[in-house]
Amino acid sequence: MKIIKAILSAGILFISSQAYAVNCAEKVTNVIAHSNGQIYFQTDTTCAANWCQLYWSDAKMIDRAYAALLTALTTDKTVVFEWNSLTSCTSQNQVYAVPGYVALLR
Repeated sequence: MKIIKAILSAGILFISSQAYAVNCAEKVTNVIAHSNGQIYFQTDTTCAANWCQLYWSDAKMIDRAYAALLTALTTDKTVVFEWNSLTSCTSQNQVYAVPGYVALLR
């Protein structure tokens, strides 16, 4: 519940409709904006071995999330990701896993 309260107070929140998911606070280590319109990124935990991506239908949401990832990378801030395919934050995502939401914490 603490993480949800922190996310809500952070001001940047992209909600998913998935009922079962794990929320992981992570550090962004790499970000790539690709010519295909997608954003690829790596983190220090769940996306360390494989690249994850932002692949949503709403381009404005991708732009906002990209800005959050760049801000987190350049300021060493923590980002919370919702992972529908993981059961713990120590697991590795599959290649190109897509988070349900991205939240930049203060």
